[in-house]
Amino acid sequence: MLSLIGRCKTQAQEIGGQIARWLPFSRQACLTASLVATTLVTGMTKAGMLQRFELFTFDFLLQVKPALPADDRMLVVGITEADIRTSGWPLSDHLVASVLEQLQANKPSVVGLDVYRYPTHPPGRERLAAQLGQDNVVVIMNVGSNEVGAVPPPETVGWEQVGFNDLSIDPDGTLRRALLFVPHQSEQHFYSFGLRVALRYLADANPAPDTPLFDYEDQTLWLGSHAIPRLRTNSGGYQTIDNAGYQTLLRFRARHNPAPQVSIANVLAGELSRDEVEAKVVLIGSVAPSLKDEFYSPYNAAEQGPFTLSGVTPMLRSLAN
Repeated sequence: MLSLIGRCKTQAQEIGGQIARWLPFSRQACLTASLVATTLVTGMTKAGMLQRFELFTFDFLLQVKPALPADDRMLVVGITEADIRTSGWPLSDHLVASVLEQLQANKPSVVGLDVYRYPTHPPGRERLAAQLGQDNVVVIMNVGSNEVGAVPPPETVGWEQVGFNDLSIDPDGTLRRALLFVPHQSEQHFYSFGLRVALRYLADANPAPDTPLFDYEDQTLWLGSHAIPRLRTNSGGYQTIDNAGYQTLLRFRARHNPAPQVSIANVLAGELSRDEVEAKVVLIGSVAPSLKDEFYSPYNAAEQGPFTLSGVTPMLRSLAN
C-alpha cells in the first residue's frame, strides 16, 4: 500500500511539473487570444458592423418589457378610413375648424394638429384661421431634405406654435430616435412637433416655473431642471447614425393603444365628455392605413403618426415633472 501511495505521489509530481511547464505558454496564448478578440470586436464596432445586432438586441429587450397602461393624460383623435369615406381627403378647412371648436369647448391643455394645412382647402379658410390662432394649438411643418420637399406651416400661425414632424429613421428603416430641436443662426430655432406640444402642456400646468421650461447647451437639452443628453454618433449600440440636431431615444409605452383614441366622427357627433378632453394633450392625426402615415417601430409593427408623437410628448412631459 505504501509503495502504491509512493508511486501515486511520484506520478502526481510528474504531472504537476508538466502543468507547470505548460502554464506560462497557456497564459501567453490566452492573453494573445484576448487581445485579438478585443481588437476584432472593437474594429467591427467602430466600422458599424455590429450595429444591426445591437439594435436587434435593443428591440428584443423592449418587446419583452412589460407594457405600460394607456396614458389617460392624452387623447388621440384619429382620422379613420370611415372618416375619409364620409368627408373625403384632404379634410376641408371647414371640417377641421369644426373639430377644433368641439374640442376647445371642453378645455384641453393643448391641441396638436398632425395634419398639413398648407395649402388651404376651402371652404372655411377664415374659420380655420381663427381656430389655429388660439395659443394652445400647435401645427406641423416639414423641413424637408434633398429627397423630400419642404411643407410650410399655415401662413396665419405664429412660429411659436409650429413644430416640425421630420423624423430620424435608423438605417434598417425603424424609428427609434426622436429629433427634438435644431438650433438656427437666425434665432428662429426649429422645435419638433412633440417638443412644442410638451412645452405648451408644461406651461399650462406650471405657469410660474422656478427654472426656464426649456434651454439648451452644446450637448444637452434642458426641460426645467432635467437634462436630456444629446445622442452622439456612437451612443449605445449606434456607430454610423446621422446625429444632427438634438436627438434622444424614444420611449415606447406599449405595442398597442398607448393612448385612448376616438375618431373625427365621434368628435363631430358630440360624443366626447368633458372629462375625456379637459386639461389633456389632444393629438389629431391619421390612423387610416390608406394615408400611409406609418413608421416601423422596435415592436416590428407599423407605428401610426399620432401614436409616434404620443410617445414623444409624454416622455418629455414626464422628464420635466
